[in-house]
Amino acid sequence: MILEIVFPKSKKRLSESVIFYFSLLSLIIALNYAFMDLNKNAVIFSSFMRINQMTVILDIILIAGIFITVLSSKDYLESEGINYGEYYSLIFFSLLGMMIMVSAYDLITLFIGLELMSLCFYILTGFMRKKLESNESALKYFLLGAFFTGFFLLGIAFLPDHIIFILYP
Repeated sequence: MILEIVFPKSKKRLSESVIFYFSLLSLIIALNYAFMDLNKNAVIFSSFMRINQMTVILDIILIAGIFITVLSSKDYLESEGINYGEYYSLIFFSLLGMMIMVSAYDLITLFIGLELMSLCFYILTGFMRKKLESNESALKYFLLGAFFTGFFLLGIAFLPDHIIFILYP
């Protein structure tokens, strides 16, 4: 989002390509760091998250999926005229939510990751601001997500205390 502010409006085409290539470079760097953590086994953030080989492999799969998404969405965004810098930021925040969910060691952390991912997807669903169908689908998706959140939290409330805070044995 900061890169979009740096470039003036007259160089919008340049800023769009710089943001696109910066996003791809960021994902390649993240993939590199994920491969470096492949043999790590740790419990971090006061036992809220666990890093092990399985979580790192899932993180690599998520990063690769977002890489393919960013790579394939450039032409579509340009053809629709919605190539804003917020798109890439929302994609990255949703990736963060997914990675938090993968590494969650308790249900509260899982819920935080789920909500971060869902919030970004709600906004991305309504990203075509001028189309009524996009706004309608974003509202329907938000309402469905709100009901799911309520049921998920109700389910967590009914679990015994010793299950809530430990997802792994």
